[in-house]
Amino acid sequence: MQFTLRTFFLLFVVLWSSLAVFGTPGIIVFFVALGVTAVVNGRTRRLTGPVVLVLLFATGVVLLIPAVRNARESANRCNCQSNLFAVRYALLNYHQAYGRFPPAYLADKNGRPMHSWRVLILPFIEEGALYTKYNFNEPWDGPNNSKLLSQRPRIFECFSDDVSAQDGVTTNIVMVIGKDPFWAANGPIDPRGKQAAATPILVEIADSGVKWTEPRDFYLDDIRPDGASNGVKLSTRHCRPRALGDPETSGCGIEFLDGTYKYLPISACPPDKLKTWLSVGGYDEDAIAAIHPINWTEWTSLAVWLVSVGLLFHRAWRSRVAAMKSTAAGN
Repeated sequence: MQFTLRTFFLLFVVLWSSLAVFGTPGIIVFFVALGVTAVVNGRTRRLTGPVVLVLLFATGVVLLIPAVRNARESANRCNCQSNLFAVRYALLNYHQAYGRFPPAYLADKNGRPMHSWRVLILPFIEEGALYTKYNFNEPWDGPNNSKLLSQRPRIFECFSDDVSAQDGVTTNIVMVIGKDPFWAANGPIDPRGKQAAATPILVEIADSGVKWTEPRDFYLDDIRPDGASNGVKLSTRHCRPRALGDPETSGCGIEFLDGTYKYLPISACPPDKLKTWLSVGGYDEDAIAAIHPINWTEWTSLAVWLVSVGLLFHRAWRSRVAAMKSTAAGN
């Protein structure tokens, strides 16, 4: 097979489509395609055995890399789910101790938020010593309290969020606050009642910039068209394994009062629906599952990859046939 300008263009298309479809492992897929092309071309007869071994090894790597990545992400996702459960458990212990849930924040005499609920539950997550260092006579970002930001409990951290892990001060867990959810005013919801199963209380966020002591959470009554509220946007670094052509599966974890955990895909998070789905009794799994846009870009990339690889193999086979005919004619 002669390396004409057309061949080089075809190789470029194969490389581009391999990266578009398979991501970073697409580089290995590209070289596997090149190896198969060499075998089809017939100019590597003496190297057929080694080439096949290399192709098998490369194929194994292609299959192994996503598996390792998914296993690591699955572990991180389970860890974050465990953190949500532990925070919910701390809230229940607070309720048992005081007969009510903690308020979303403590305010000053002018109604300005001063202290977060995350500070109030410190004694219930085995952080009593940190709680005693906190000064409720100054704001959360006051001279003394600012020094405590770097002592964020690991329970508020998501391992998949590199930003949160590096800065050591932001939180990946916020409350769901609004007129309907019980957080509005220590609402009259029994944590053991039937309504507990229908009450979202905590959600995951990523790259929000919300400090763990900062009295800022997700307000249902202030959701903007971009899905953000109070400077907080639901998101996470978790990505579930998905089939080719499925929509983006990154989303956010939701913890309900009864301990139920749900995963809400970003593709199923239109702002006009968030307020309904995060209200008491409003979470609708069937409606969320029905929002399933097709990833046409990925399907198009796959089609381009199949056609370009097919053309590459076809050119290699034609080159091999031409060489065989030339050899036969010379004899």
